Amino acid sequence: MHKFMKIFVNLITSFRLLFTIYLIVGFNKVSEINFLVSMILLFLTDTIDGFLARRFKVQSLFGSKMDTIADKMLVISLIVLLLKHIKIMWVLLIGELVISVINVLASFQGRKTHAAKIGKIKMWVIAIAIFLGYAYYFKYIGYTPVLVACIVTLILEILVIVSYIRFIFSQKIIKIEKKWTVKEIVYKLFDTDYYLNNKL
Repeated sequence: MHKFMKIFVNLITSFRLLFTIYLIVGFNKVSEINFLVSMILLFLTDTIDGFLARRFKVQSLFGSKMDTIADKMLVISLIVLLLKHIKIMWVLLIGELVISVINVLASFQGRKTHAAKIGKIKMWVIAIAIFLGYAYYFKYIGYTPVLVACIVTLILEILVIVSYIRFIFSQKIIKIEKKWTVKEIVYKLFDTDYYLNNKL
């Protein structure tokens, strides 16, 4: 059961990444309603996979990193599609790219990042902003809700960036004492105990 749930949870995360690519590539071939519903379902999988991983104690480094990649791919791809029609989306895109760069640089330096509550709130707010952006693009709503959601998202992005920088630079740089074998890397990627013992 434990192994099945670990595979199942990672499949949900991987599905979000793969279906994001499908949705973006097939943007002009999907009906407006189907596109909006698919977007909602994709954002919901971000909550579902995390909940199931914690509920069944099957968290892993692979799942954590894949979740981050899938989230950024979903958010950034959806924003990019809107840039031509909603200029304020440029600000959100820059914010997300800055957050992504901070994460990558921290990883290369051996520092840890963490999902603070403000980051989780920001994820839901940006999801709402993107949804409203597409609702505006499809002419279901006016521009004001989109503008308000984008301003709130921008404020949260700034708070997340400040929080990340403070958290990351409060740590020492971790030096890897030895080179890991492929077997050790796979173990560390998928082992729940290793993930729980090494996350903050």
